[in-house]
Amino acid sequence: MFVLATVGTDHHPFDRFIDWIDAWHADHRDVEVFVQYGTCNQTPVSPGSQWVEGHELASMMARADAIVCHGGPSTIIEARTNGTVPVVLPRNPELGEHVDGHQMRFADFMAEQDNILLARTKDDLATHLGRVLGGEVAAPEVSANQTATLAQFSSVLEDLLAKPCRPLLGVRGR
Repeated sequence: MFVLATVGTDHHPFDRFIDWIDAWHADHRDVEVFVQYGTCNQTPVSPGSQWVEGHELASMMARADAIVCHGGPSTIIEARTNGTVPVVLPRNPELGEHVDGHQMRFADFMAEQDNILLARTKDDLATHLGRVLGGEVAAPEVSANQTATLAQFSSVLEDLLAKPCRPLLGVRGR
């Protein structure tokens, strides 16, 4: 079994995430864990890397039996698109983990819709990972409409990135 844990790319340390993952992994050494730990002040005991290229992260998500992530909307949607209901530990601004509470609000909303498993405590994390790895959580359904929307978005984004940028003709204040 393989668990991918990712804190994302925000510049705020997220040491609580690392503490919780390492504690869980200490009790589940038979499970392969990879931690993308970003700007955390501590390096996880579990194997990992500070940063992971997008294509590598996508590959790991595709093979993961469980994904634990921060509350970033993009990461949550990527996990679900890869067929996994993510276990989400949102960053808490009161702990210096982010600038505001948007991840907490988004995670609450997604949990209310049964789109994620919300880990508010270390025990929640352990319970949710046990359920996912034990096969108790069904893979999310990705509708044809979602697939078409993602394909259309990708096409628009590729077109935008392929166009050359116009240089600024003037800069205000000069």
